[in-house]
Amino acid sequence: MKRIFLMINCILSAIGVTGAPLVMRLYYIHGGSRVWLPGLLQAAGFPIILIPLSISFIIRRRTITDTSKLNMLISAEAKHFGLGEATYYIVLVVSAIVCQINMLGVIGVIFCSSSLLSGIVIALMVPVTEVFAVIFYKEIFKADKRVSVALSIWGFVSYFYGELKQAKKMENNIPMDDELPHKHIVPNPKL
Repeated sequence: MKRIFLMINCILSAIGVTGAPLVMRLYYIHGGSRVWLPGLLQAAGFPIILIPLSISFIIRRRTITDTSKLNMLISAEAKHFGLGEATYYIVLVVSAIVCQINMLGVIGVIFCSSSLLSGIVIALMVPVTEVFAVIFYKEIFKADKRVSVALSIWGFVSYFYGELKQAKKMENNIPMDDELPHKHIVPNPKL
């Protein structure tokens, strides 16, 4: 059951890690220009985080102190969005949802396995995001993207090779390289 839960969380993490940047690229490609909006959307699923985020936003952007001004800016940006006003709001909602799926998956992988595996999954999904950007947004697959894909796959395969090697050693009861052999304790006759 734990392996199934781990796989589900890996899938959720992969969807979030690849989906969130792609949805935000869609936002920026078609006219979105608010730099702070992705941070706001990432926190939207957890209202407690909105308080420090709002305070930070108000301190940083003193020109926007009224919520109605913020709504006017967002609605003006929505009207000029390349895919239409309704799609603008859909992109914002989907972005918030995908970011929450990502967080749920990452936390689940850490809970079921380790933060190392979570980092490996995230590192593997970064170049997958680049490949999807090439497919969906017709971006150019430059040398840096190719190197990123190759290195991530290499790291991912290396991690699982190490896991398989460690599992075989444990099956055969062979001490790991970092384990010390067990010493037999002989009672001291002077005591």
